[in-house]
Amino acid sequence: MTCATEILKTSDDSNLISQRADGYFYILQEVSKYIAESPKLTDQMNELAKLLLERLGSAFKSSTGANPSLCITDKDMIKKMNIRHHLTLFTNINGVQDLMKFFATCKLAFQSSVIAGEPNYLRWKDVLKIIREWRISLTDFVGQYVQYKESFVQFPLDASAFVYLMQVRLELEYSRLSSFEVVRDMMTKLKLEYDSFYREYQTLFGQHVQRKVYDESGIASFLIMLRSNDTQFDTYLQIYASNTLCFDLWNMFLYFSKENELNDIMVYHLALKLRQRIRPLPMTQFKTCCDIAKHSVPKIKRVNRVRAARIIQEIFHEFLSKEIYCGSYISLLDEGQAKEFLHVLLTLSWSVDSKSASCLFVLEHLIFTLYGHSSDRFEKLKCLFQRLNELHDAICVKNKPEKIIKDQWLIDYFYNTPYDLVKVNRDNYQSLCDIHKNNSWSLYIWSKFTYLSISNLDIKSSDEILMLFNQWLVEVEHDKYQDNDPLTTIFVNCIFECIISKQSKSVLSLPDIKPIIRYILHARDAESRWINKEKVDEFVETVQQSIRAVLLLEGESIWSFLYFNCFTVTSSHC
Repeated sequence: MTCATEILKTSDDSNLISQRADGYFYILQEVSKYIAESPKLTDQMNELAKLLLERLGSAFKSSTGANPSLCITDKDMIKKMNIRHHLTLFTNINGVQDLMKFFATCKLAFQSSVIAGEPNYLRWKDVLKIIREWRISLTDFVGQYVQYKESFVQFPLDASAFVYLMQVRLELEYSRLSSFEVVRDMMTKLKLEYDSFYREYQTLFGQHVQRKVYDESGIASFLIMLRSNDTQFDTYLQIYASNTLCFDLWNMFLYFSKENELNDIMVYHLALKLRQRIRPLPMTQFKTCCDIAKHSVPKIKRVNRVRAARIIQEIFHEFLSKEIYCGSYISLLDEGQAKEFLHVLLTLSWSVDSKSASCLFVLEHLIFTLYGHSSDRFEKLKCLFQRLNELHDAICVKNKPEKIIKDQWLIDYFYNTPYDLVKVNRDNYQSLCDIHKNNSWSLYIWSKFTYLSISNLDIKSSDEILMLFNQWLVEVEHDKYQDNDPLTTIFVNCIFECIISKQSKSVLSLPDIKPIIRYILHARDAESRWINKEKVDEFVETVQQSIRAVLLLEGESIWSFLYFNCFTVTSSHC
């Protein structure tokens, strides 16, 4: 052993280790058997081992990893050498020189494991776990490994080993790795399989999220790498969502929208995770999310606006439905807040989709059914018209109301009986006429309002209600047809279709409602789009026939002449 030590100390032969490395390991192994009998040999053996590792490191570096290599192929001899045991001498890696010794010994240990035909080959992760303290950075380790990677072609560093190195080193140098692009660059240099890495990294990723090893852009750069793989993006987004605050996940979604390009995979999984996290939030925190979104919306990329709006729509749907079912909804969301929520959506070029249950739900509960503060249905209707005017360009012009608005949305606006309608005074009715601004949605709602308020009228009380409507038109001073008064025209047409036209066979027994009849005829002659001209013509013909029949029977009355004047001299607008 002394001779071997002297040779290692004094020889300058560069092939010494290359050709005899296995011989020196054999000597060390044999000496270890006698240490128990002669403790004095311990120091000498340690000195030999130290010198051997130094020469191994030098040979490894000078040959760019080609040397040393094992020459012996005898399995039994290789097993006796127990080269793997010598890896335990490496407790610390203090720099590149130690790393060269370590790499050289790893190479020989891997070779011996293969030659010996061990059932469980030595793995990089097992070797790396031996080191107690690393004083070399992950970046430097990877750089050195890549420089000598040809030495490890048969047993390359794998994903599990790289993830282990990230675990023991990355947190100490994360300030230099705020972007995951640096890690991906290392993976590329190491020629790691991405799928293998993603399987191994899941647990550590969750720890990194908790400890904030990466900043927001770092996490985003990593998740963006996965956006073309549905399963991987879902897995890692779930890990991120489970290990961070709801606000962080919300900000991550907004960061993606501002800095990257959202695809369908991202939209689906972001919406799903955000719905799960935002649903249990109290209203105050939900409002905070909306405030954050409001300030971020102007910075969202144009290409992302539609997709971002879809995500926000689904989140509003999820949260609002929860609030409704919990019963605390009405007292927590006021008109101003609803406008803020709508503003966020509309700023993102939100489009109304009549086939989307989520879209219709949000539309209903941010425009129609959130405003139950007033018990006066007419006042509520006026407020609805005002809101729709504010949404005229963004929603109403672009969407036909009959394809969007559902009857059940309007229940709280309808009168229970038509008698309530005639209680509206002139000033209130005139204010409604001034508010609607010919908004197609408002006019559609008014037509529904009048029809559903009148259509269920008991035919036995039709004469009474006709008299009341006739008198009301006069009192509110809307008994004369005007082209710019669609509300009254719609109302009168509803009276005609729901009551008058159904009594055409007994028209001569109708009460005195000349203002209504005159209005109908004038609207028809003006070709108002709110009057069913064909039905009115049919009605007029039926009335005229009835009058002729009465005259032929010589049973005319004063009402016969009145109706005759109204329905035959229409050109004079009696």
